[in-house]
Amino acid sequence: MKKKLGLACILLVTANVAYGQVGINTPNPQSTLDITAKNAKGNTKAPEGLLIPRVDRQRAQSMDGVIPSTMIYVDDIATGSATGSAINIDATGFYFYEGNTWVKMKPESTAALYDADGALKSNRTVAHGTHKLAFTATETNAFSVDGNTFSVDAANNRVGIGTSTPAINLAIPAAEMTGNAVTPEGILIPRVTRLRAQSMQNIPLSTLLFVNSIDTGTQTGNAIHIDAPGYYYFDGNVWVKMLNQNDKEGNIYDEDGILSSNRTIDQTNKNLAFKATETNAFSVDGSTLSVDAKNDRIGVGTAAPTHKLHVAGSVKIADGTQGNNRVLTSDANGAATWKDLPADINTNLYTDNGILTANRTIAQTNKTLAFTGTATNAFSVDGTTLSVDAANDRIGVRTAAPTHKLHVAGSVKIADGTQANNRVLTSDANGAATWKDLPTDKNTNLYTDNGTLTANRTIAQTDKTLAFTGTATNAFSVDGNTFSVDAKNDRIGLGIATPMGKLDMVADNKTVSTDKEVFLRGYGTSKSPILYISSANGTAAAPTNLVNNEDIGSISFTPRANNNFAWDQEPEL
Repeated sequence: MKKKLGLACILLVTANVAYGQVGINTPNPQSTLDITAKNAKGNTKAPEGLLIPRVDRQRAQSMDGVIPSTMIYVDDIATGSATGSAINIDATGFYFYEGNTWVKMKPESTAALYDADGALKSNRTVAHGTHKLAFTATETNAFSVDGNTFSVDAANNRVGIGTSTPAINLAIPAAEMTGNAVTPEGILIPRVTRLRAQSMQNIPLSTLLFVNSIDTGTQTGNAIHIDAPGYYYFDGNVWVKMLNQNDKEGNIYDEDGILSSNRTIDQTNKNLAFKATETNAFSVDGSTLSVDAKNDRIGVGTAAPTHKLHVAGSVKIADGTQGNNRVLTSDANGAATWKDLPADINTNLYTDNGILTANRTIAQTNKTLAFTGTATNAFSVDGTTLSVDAANDRIGVRTAAPTHKLHVAGSVKIADGTQANNRVLTSDANGAATWKDLPTDKNTNLYTDNGTLTANRTIAQTDKTLAFTGTATNAFSVDGNTFSVDAKNDRIGLGIATPMGKLDMVADNKTVSTDKEVFLRGYGTSKSPILYISSANGTAAAPTNLVNNEDIGSISFTPRANNNFAWDQEPEL
């Protein structure tokens, strides 16, 4: 039986020798060696497969003249060592000989590309899809391209371009730092138009770009500062221009601006100088600190200092010598410190007259300063400029003898923000006064109400006229009938409010003879006064001569009789 099986196998193996192919369990081998499973399908329990020669590490390490691609299975690594051709044999498993060493063959799930050096035979593309590709390392130059073209220093978290030993987070040294090589070097920042920069959203802080055109977009929004091509960085809100050597050596004072965050100038041993010739040439918040470069003065709390140091407000000097009720005391060089006031110093300002040697300011804060007096002009400035009459509770301005609560001898200016041309001072119900326009329906006629003169009045008419127009009897009068103008009938009455003629003079029960007489008096060159009675025909504007037997005029003496004056009787002279 064995002889028959061996012969059958020989015949089966050599059946296709003419074609250079060997088949096992198949009469039609499809390759150099074609081993077909005895039972390719089903649940037969008999083992099938190719059993590779099994050796221990010592045996594999001892082989000589091994043909590359020879395959073995190392089933024991207790013998031999991971050196020489067995340098990669560190575990049981399949190995193949690559010409120098045995190379481990791993299952797909554990196979690593980086167990040995290799060479790409063609271009490769890794399609990540939604997956990440991460390299974890702790060495300098842990990952590199061409040694130093691109180098990752995983030990110090640095990247080098053109160097394998980056000294900072990103190091890019020039390939040729000297010489006359024409190959460009540098960093080419992303170039965009203003519209593209203006359209960006969710921009990381400190992003840098180069705007190469401002023909599109507008100088608004986050592009408010993009007014010319150049480098810009994002400060969190807007793109900020990075000045170059043509921008007046980085002058930051060509335009007003707004600080977007706190800034610190580290001067080290350098000076920072501002040169100016103006008042308030340099200031903080207008008047918090003001430098008057024109007059060499410093103002604190004022933009118009009047002395070398002018502090409009209280002063705090805390040098370690301060203490309650101490006074600032200078030494021979003018250096001041706080010291106790000598016990024998009289601090009363008012025991003697004195002269101020400089302007003084009293910072009262929440304290009061009271002067108590009972005299007129008890407190004054320059005698009459301001006077306090403590005896009568009066204030005088430009007078030392005020006659009212506030007596101003001169014009008054009240500028509270409500002032304007032709406004009048108007009080509210509490007496608080402000300037207001006179109501348009307010009649300013002096004669809408009766009144009383409080003092003599004089009207300086100069070359102007003052006319009263009326149509009533007694239209204008003095004391009722002392002088009366009958505008209705064009008559004047003296002593009567209803004159009966052009001029009607009446003395009614006068006891003094002079009160019932009419005098024509003349003195000097005016002596011998004359009473003229003249008549003419026509009008006053165009008079004509009288004719024969026409009356010139008369003076009539008329007694009262029969309960009437006989005005119609012939006149008697």
